[in-house]
Amino acid sequence: MIVRTPKYQMEDDVQSLYSSVMRLTIRDIHRSDLGGYKCISKNSIGDAEGTIRLYGKPILHQTSFN
Repeated sequence: MIVRTPKYQMEDDVQSLYSSVMRLTIRDIHRSDLGGYKCISKNSIGDAEGTIRLYGKPILHQTSFN
C-alpha cells in the first residue's frame, strides 16, 4: 500500500456520479520504484481494479571530446 508523501501523490478526479479517475504521480524515480502497481477500488455495489507496470530505460551520457 502506498502512503501519500512528497514522493507519491495520489489524485481522485470524479468524472460523474458513477465514475472517477485515480492518478498516481511518482517523483524522483529510482530503480526500486520500477515494477507493477495496482489500483483497487471497492464499495457496496462492486469493485474494480487496474494495473500498470513501470519500466526503466538506461540513460546514455554523451562525452564531449575537445
